[in-house]
Amino acid sequence: MQACIILAGGRFARFGRDKNLAPLGGKPLIWWTAQGLTSAGNVIIAANNWAQAEKYLKIVGVGATAALDPVPSEGAAGGLLQGLRSTYAENVAVCYADTPFIVWGIYCKLFEVAQGHEGAVVEAKGKRQYNLAVYSRLPTIKALKTGIDAGTLDLEGCLKDLDLAVVPEEEIIDMDPHLDCLIDVDTQGDLHKANEVLERREAEEETRKELACDD
Repeated sequence: MQACIILAGGRFARFGRDKNLAPLGGKPLIWWTAQGLTSAGNVIIAANNWAQAEKYLKIVGVGATAALDPVPSEGAAGGLLQGLRSTYAENVAVCYADTPFIVWGIYCKLFEVAQGHEGAVVEAKGKRQYNLAVYSRLPTIKALKTGIDAGTLDLEGCLKDLDLAVVPEEEIIDMDPHLDCLIDVDTQGDLHKANEVLERREAEEETRKELACDD
């Protein structure tokens, strides 16, 4: 059994409003993230409150559930903890709601290498991407509880001591040549750049179709 937790809480201070509802290519940002995870089976959205969660669930559609962050807007650790508590999946994929270009094939690789460890994480652009990872549920719950009790609410601070297998950048580059999976939308400027990336990807897809027709 597999599951995915989309971390959708936050203050959205730099964006100025709920960025997860901001339009990217005519669809809300969180829609793109969820579409990349349809193969996960159980999709859990960790939100600040029920009013926010209900909006996201309507966008994502049938099959998704919600979990509420016990310490809303103060970091992702609480949302991940509640998300993990709401599933029985042994290993769970994790991403932020503002990463619209995630690649399911990368998560398949993470699920594979996580076996025998407490999870697996992508290491790209010189750092571990704790929001592009797969975590083993029970040890991660323990690590999050310990970190939160100590006043740590960011993922890296809570999870850095887990036994995590590492998938290096060179092992995902074939699946995502531009590393679009690392793009997150924190500001209006980031959203503009994400729309440019979407246009580039759509143009690349059209080119592939044209080449296929020529063959």
